[in-house]
Amino acid sequence: MKEEKIIGVFNGHDTSCCILENGIPTLHAELERYIREKEPAGDSVKLLFDTYDDIDNIKYIATCFPTSKFSDYPETSTKLQQIVNKNNGKIYAIAHHEAHAANAFFSSNHNDALIITMDGGGVESENPLTYTCTTMWKGNNNKIEEIHKYSHEKVNIGSIWTRCTRYIFKLQSGWPYGHQAGTVMALATIPGADGDRFYDDFRKMLTVDLNRAGEKPAKQPRGANTGNDPIHPYLDKWVKLAEQDEQTKYDIAASLQKATEKSIRDIISEGLNAYPSENLCLAGGVVLN
Repeated sequence: MKEEKIIGVFNGHDTSCCILENGIPTLHAELERYIREKEPAGDSVKLLFDTYDDIDNIKYIATCFPTSKFSDYPETSTKLQQIVNKNNGKIYAIAHHEAHAANAFFSSNHNDALIITMDGGGVESENPLTYTCTTMWKGNNNKIEEIHKYSHEKVNIGSIWTRCTRYIFKLQSGWPYGHQAGTVMALATIPGADGDRFYDDFRKMLTVDLNRAGEKPAKQPRGANTGNDPIHPYLDKWVKLAEQDEQTKYDIAASLQKATEKSIRDIISEGLNAYPSENLCLAGGVVLN
């Protein structure tokens, strides 16, 4: 009896592919490991074909919304589709945060858990088009069920960190060098950094001023921060403060960190009120940091 393979592919940032054979992972390849660029977009199916030869028994494909990403490279996606059709298989499109939640829960050792996902955003459905950055789920045995989906206009911690990292701290925020939010977190831990100094400012950014503070300026160049970014209309005040002296920069980082921890604790408390499990699973780029 031939083995039935499940393939996971996605052509968005962090392009990668994986293979499950009878439920067992046998391949996980990330494009960035081959081209030495962080968070690249690319052809995940070509990556699959380049790194794995035994493709005849592929029956199922799993990818994430939007499904248009799968057909970005028609030559390779059509070839993979033909293999699946030959094996009477199917393509499954998974919501962005559903994938985060499933990964967190099913890779844990829990039979029951509250699951919270937080990142810079992803597509949850295509019709209607729904986009979010934070969700809550309950996991039980081999199933997960959505509890709540936050509007990205109400909760988007990832966008604030991305803009602050790039504009206030002049660091990288994605392709091709990666996201240096971790460096900002390191600055927040420097002895003497005052997390109260700008705490109220960042609480405001994370709540009532979220959309203004998290906005990506229209003229921001694609790719690396080379020092040619436009002025961020909302964050420029803190850009100038950070340029004054090192202590102020540390205080800004510590204040951002403290305000973020408050936001995350509030979300977890809401989740536990909705589903008071003894176990908690967290996933997404915000959680990763």
